[in-house]
Amino acid sequence: MGDLGKDRGTGGTGAPQAGNGSTRREGDTVFVGHHEHTLDEAGRLILPRPFRDQLADGAVVAPYGECLAVFPAAQFDAAGRRLLELVSAGEMDPAAMRTFSAYADLVRPDKQGRIRIHPRLQDLAHLDGEVVVTGALQHVEVWSPSRWEAQLVRGTPAWNEAVSRGVGFLPAPTDSSADAVPVPPPAEPRP
Repeated sequence: MGDLGKDRGTGGTGAPQAGNGSTRREGDTVFVGHHEHTLDEAGRLILPRPFRDQLADGAVVAPYGECLAVFPAAQFDAAGRRLLELVSAGEMDPAAMRTFSAYADLVRPDKQGRIRIHPRLQDLAHLDGEVVVTGALQHVEVWSPSRWEAQLVRGTPAWNEAVSRGVGFLPAPTDSSADAVPVPPPAEPRP
């Protein structure tokens, strides 16, 4: 219980604070890093310190594949407008939008930087006790450790393939075996 919610990871946000001389615009938050945390008995998660400032004005927790996504409130508002446009244009079934928004939950971190994860969202993402909190560029993801490890097994080869071809900000290496970004092999999934 002594390390409940303790940040045992690395990473942060690439979003500098306003007024620090950065050329980034407000809202250009980039979440990166990997953190191991614990849900307390009340279903509260202490947000990793690097993410707290970017989520202080509120966030939306929603199902996102096999995990939960935590979107900054302003970003979720923009995404909601885009979903409505897609529905209006006939490019998205309104039932999909309804399902997504029905499971979404508005949260605001308390003074200790905790957010409450609704029990139905915990069940959907198989969260119980230990969790993995990762940056996913524009949002934060909350994973069960076993699902996170399984995702790494699937994702590592895809990342290595993308690096070997050159991805946007990375040039393609001349010798993929020598210049590939080293990605440690994932641990075996827990039973």
